[in-house]
Amino acid sequence: RIVGTVGVDNLLIIDTPGRSPASAELTERWRSLLDAIAPDEVHLVVPASLRADLAVDIGRAYAPTRAHCGATHLLLSKLDEVPRESGVTDLALSLEMPTRWITDGQDVPADLKPGVPRLLRAWGLSADTESDWMPA
Repeated sequence: RIVGTVGVDNLLIIDTPGRSPASAELTERWRSLLDAIAPDEVHLVVPASLRADLAVDIGRAYAPTRAHCGATHLLLSKLDEVPRESGVTDLALSLEMPTRWITDGQDVPADLKPGVPRLLRAWGLSADTESDWMPA
């Protein structure tokens, strides 16, 4: 389903159904879909409460391959459901993908927010420390 735009003229969000990385048939179908669309970025949506070790396995399952598109960025969802954000930053680091967006509510795209400032604050840093720095 097409969700909408997020205040950027050239951004289109296509929400795909969640799929288990254990299902080879379903994984092949979504990879074929991504290959046909040929997006500039693919954001892997991971709930902020997910254990880092499980997230790493999921990240590997959805990583790009030589033959197919795959996840290029991380989108952390459900930040409103975690009591402390310190684990969220560990989760983002464990996946080794740029985190451009986060969500902290159920109303997407309204609850979709830039991820970098939130993660920097979770580390105890000011999001304004490097004004010329742009997220990946």
